[in-house]
Amino acid sequence: MLRQPFALRTFAAATVGRFSYGIVFLSLVVALSQTTGSYAWAGTAVACFGLSSSFLAPLRARLLDRRGPRQVLPVMATVYAALLATLAAATWGSGTSPWILLVLTLSAGACAPPLGPVMRALWSDLMPDEQLRQRAFALDTVVEELLYVFGPMVAGLFIAFGNPALGVGFSAVLVLTGTLALVTSPLLRSQVSEAATDELNTDPTSADDSPETSSDQGPPTGEKARGWVELLAPVVVAGGVGMALGALQLLVVAFAEKHHHVAAVAWIQAALSVGSAIGGMAYGARKWRLPSRQRLLLLAFALSVVLAAAGTVSNLFVLTIAVGCIGLFVAPALSTAYLVADECATEKTRIQAGTWVNSAFNAGNSGGTTTAGLLLGQVPLSMCFVAAAAPTLASTVIALVRPRQAVQRAAPTKIASGGMSAAGG
Repeated sequence: MLRQPFALRTFAAATVGRFSYGIVFLSLVVALSQTTGSYAWAGTAVACFGLSSSFLAPLRARLLDRRGPRQVLPVMATVYAALLATLAAATWGSGTSPWILLVLTLSAGACAPPLGPVMRALWSDLMPDEQLRQRAFALDTVVEELLYVFGPMVAGLFIAFGNPALGVGFSAVLVLTGTLALVTSPLLRSQVSEAATDELNTDPTSADDSPETSSDQGPPTGEKARGWVELLAPVVVAGGVGMALGALQLLVVAFAEKHHHVAAVAWIQAALSVGSAIGGMAYGARKWRLPSRQRLLLLAFALSVVLAAAGTVSNLFVLTIAVGCIGLFVAPALSTAYLVADECATEKTRIQAGTWVNSAFNAGNSGGTTTAGLLLGQVPLSMCFVAAAAPTLASTVIALVRPRQAVQRAAPTKIASGGMSAAGG
């Protein structure tokens, strides 16, 4: 797969830029808490960073789809890196106003370049074959998860041997370097050339004469409506998986505290990452006969069953094994969600489709942690594991039923408008 033209160079550049996100969160938390002397302010600022990044991600993706990564990414990365560098300088010592730090973190999150969705859109161009695309998305998901494992370790080195603000500054260097290397890839240059050629060969009056060919104006109908409706399945499932993992993080801590071995949390989290990496690579290497949408639902269902069963274990060793088994389904489920989203998208909406899946997972992760915090102490711990599995199980039901009903309603709209039927399109 990596022997495809420009694949290794492009993926390496995107990985360097994405490594910034693995380092920046822990670095920001520690740097902000030391500067302000308040964990409350630090937590609020980092929450603003995450919220602005997640909620504005679809808008940034839409801009990238419209204008192209080569035009938009360098601007985003430059502004984002400049804001991180300013934050690093502002948190180098104490005395900076917490309100200034809050504005800086909020602004930085709003400008964060979506390198993950861009890379997955590029995988689609590199891998026209579905089997190769499946491998590419599996590899991409595993590597991204590992970046979030090793990123905090690097941030910890800056904290232990220097200043946490160094981690923030290093994140700025990584994201700017990786993004500039990515946009200079011959793969992106060829995309721009093909887009320019298509634009020159297109009849300028055709878009005005046919309302259905208007890019993004008016309500979606027919094939366009079906694409956005079918995107509901991977978005809902990704949100359910995110809620399950967000809740699991807090439940593991509660379980370890109950057994008086809080230090074991690190090993349990490591088991989740190792299981996810193994599952993702094994899943990507195999050729599957089932359609991707069915695989997505089965993987999410299996994850929810194993998570619910983890509530029945009685010691930390068995819980570690159970969490590792949960991890076996994480990377396969997420990579398949990205694959299904890519299949639903058009050439002009690929980045948006992947971003919606990514944003749903992040939002679900935060919501799962919050929900688990509300349940702990109110219901038995074993039932908390069952409750953590419920959103993923519910998402499979919604993804199985809702898109079919909505597509059936969307198809007649297209026929009534005089265009091709959904089946013929």
